[in-house]
Amino acid sequence: MKKQLFLAILVCVVLVLGSAVVLAQEPKYGGTLVFGSGGDATRLDPADVTDGLSITRTDNIFEGLVQNKPGTTEIEPCLAESREVSEDGLAFTFHLRKGVKF
Repeated sequence: MKKQLFLAILVCVVLVLGSAVVLAQEPKYGGTLVFGSGGDATRLDPADVTDGLSITRTDNIFEGLVQNKPGTTEIEPCLAESREVSEDGLAFTFHLRKGVKF
């Protein structure tokens, strides 16, 4: 019984110490990311996507003029630094960040 308890504690210690080594590594930047997927995106036009896989792919490729603040419904700037709405509410003017092509 004591031998089994000792082995269980030893395994736990090895697992904890082994995971600390992985957490201490410096992040690697650049290179190529390869991941598996259960299907293919049907479209990559962000204005025309309707399926889940296409939406997740275009969200990783494109940014919008504005975006929702995480966890809220508030709108915050993304590619646009600021926006103006006409008095009649029919025209929107977006001022883009420097260097952005839209």
